[in-house]
Amino acid sequence: MKVYGLSARLPQLSNAVSAIKSSDGLPFRDVFSGEQISAAIAKTVPGYRNRAFPPDVTLFAFMQQALSSDKSLQEAVYRVNTDRIAAGKEPVSTNTASYSDARHTLPIALPHELFYTTAYQLEAVAKEAFQPEKIYFKGRKLKVMDGSSVLMSDTVDNQQEFPQIARV
Repeated sequence: MKVYGLSARLPQLSNAVSAIKSSDGLPFRDVFSGEQISAAIAKTVPGYRNRAFPPDVTLFAFMQQALSSDKSLQEAVYRVNTDRIAAGKEPVSTNTASYSDARHTLPIALPHELFYTTAYQLEAVAKEAFQPEKIYFKGRKLKVMDGSSVLMSDTVDNQQEFPQIARV
């Protein structure tokens, strides 16, 4: 029987975060599709100039920096350069001023847009995958009802604290 609770997903989430923390470069590039990023940038950062730290690189470096144990600007620039070298590009200067400026000009609307786009996509996938009318347990339809109740002794103290309404 499949478990659809958060507790069943926590080990997977923990493993994913650990993998992102320990990887080189900008691993968030693999999390979002190029189409998602392009659409979010077009919507939130129209007419940006393509420099050493375009909005997508700045956002990915910033997200990685937030998860990193180091959290320094130098570490973020190092990761950007690792990503650039892996892509066959020249590394940028190790001076952190350009990255810092790019980070300050990054609109909050960009991660906000990515968050909502991703949430809507996950919701659509969840609605398609989780169809309660198709859940069976041992060959029978599974219906969940809450039949829980709380019983209290009918003592004088309880009657004073929780009086019952008299029926007419």
